[in-house]
Amino acid sequence: MNRKKIIGIFCVAMLCLSVFTGCVKDEEPEVIYDPDEVEEEYDNGIAYEEEEEGAELTFSESSEDAYIGTWESTSGKAAYLYGNIEITIKSDYTWKATIADEPLSGKWKATEKSIELTSELFNASLSFTDKGTLILQEDRDGEGEAINTVMTKK
Repeated sequence: MNRKKIIGIFCVAMLCLSVFTGCVKDEEPEVIYDPDEVEEEYDNGIAYEEEEEGAELTFSESSEDAYIGTWESTSGKAAYLYGNIEITIKSDYTWKATIADEPLSGKWKATEKSIELTSELFNASLSFTDKGTLILQEDRDGEGEAINTVMTKK
C-alpha cells in the first residue's frame, strides 16, 4: 500500500472513532420513574396514619355482622397501590370485589380478630382496630409485611 492510502485509512478510522466516542457519553440516564411525581399524581388529600409504613395497629374482636356490607378505599396511597378497591362482604361467607378495575370473588372465614378473604388471585384479611377503623391487610410477598389499607363503609 502506498502512503496516501494508509493515511486515508487512518483518517477514516480516526473519524469513525471520534463519531463513536461522541455518541457514547457518560451522561446521567433519563429518569423515567420519579417517586415525587407519582405521589403528587395520586395525592387526593386523603391520608390515614394507619396506612403509613411501620404503623402500629391494635385490633379488636368484632362480630361477623360488623364486616357485612360494601367497603371502599379512598386514600391516595390506596389509589397508588391498587387503583381502587371496593369489597362487598356477604353473610353467606362469600365476597366480591373490584380491585385495580378487576372483578374478583372468593370466600371468607372468621378468625378471632379478623376475617380472612381467599380467592385464586387475592388473599387478604379485614380487621377492625381498637378505634373502629376497618383495615385491609395484604401480605403480597408472604414475608409477614402487610400493606395496610383503610376501608370505609360505602
